[in-house]
Amino acid sequence: FHENHKEELWENDEGITIEQMVSPSGLHNTILIKFGEIFYLQTRGDNGFFSAFVKYIGPMKKAQYYRSEISVCSKDESELITARYSIQGYKVENEDIVRGGKCLKLHYDVIKHFLDEEKNLPITIDIIKLKDEENIKTDNV
Repeated sequence: FHENHKEELWENDEGITIEQMVSPSGLHNTILIKFGEIFYLQTRGDNGFFSAFVKYIGPMKKAQYYRSEISVCSKDESELITARYSIQGYKVENEDIVRGGKCLKLHYDVIKHFLDEEKNLPITIDIIKLKDEENIKTDNV
């Protein structure tokens, strides 16, 4: 990953802020490394909606131990949208995540005023590791 995907790779133990070009149609993939684990972020514009989700790259059963928190913030920081979702394993189809509502999904009209002059959308991604099994819902496996 470090050699083949250096432009799309972010490694950080804190939240990660990414500015990506957003259009009504488009797709961006980013690899995230946190807690020594590999995650995959996909942002996309499709049918007038912007969506973003994180998948875990590793043993499917371990995905249940993580949550993603995705935020978009206006330039003047007066408006913020944050959503937290269970992270899905890499075998879960991307379309199933989006159609199933297991991701941040906002109409393009909502995010238009969050874009900067170059049509980039600053999004902040944080990956949260659950500390104990009582916080884990087994229906997300």
